[in-house]
Amino acid sequence: MTTLADQLRAIRTAAGLTQIELAAKIGLSQPTVSGAERGTPTTSDAIERWATACGARVVVTTESAGAVLAAAAGLDAADLLRLERIARALRGTPAETKDAIVIALETLSAR
Repeated sequence: MTTLADQLRAIRTAAGLTQIELAAKIGLSQPTVSGAERGTPTTSDAIERWATACGARVVVTTESAGAVLAAAAGLDAADLLRLERIARALRGTPAETKDAIVIALETLSAR
């Protein structure tokens, strides 16, 4: 199976960028880019900037944790798309606010 690190390296090299060039384009250091290509965890925001700078796009596959949870909850593809949009909108939101939203959603879905 191809790892995220392998995929990040592949899209960078396919775009013809060095680690230094990519780092400059996306606001990261070259050691951070190198680490991501060796499997060091990186943020979803950095991955999105990486893909955009390389002319690629981020795709959530059906094997993603979100899709598995959505299927387990009986949600269809449209529901999953809505949840992914909500997740993107909540990026950077404090954890306490996210917890309150989850509690509110659980309360509503229990009705």
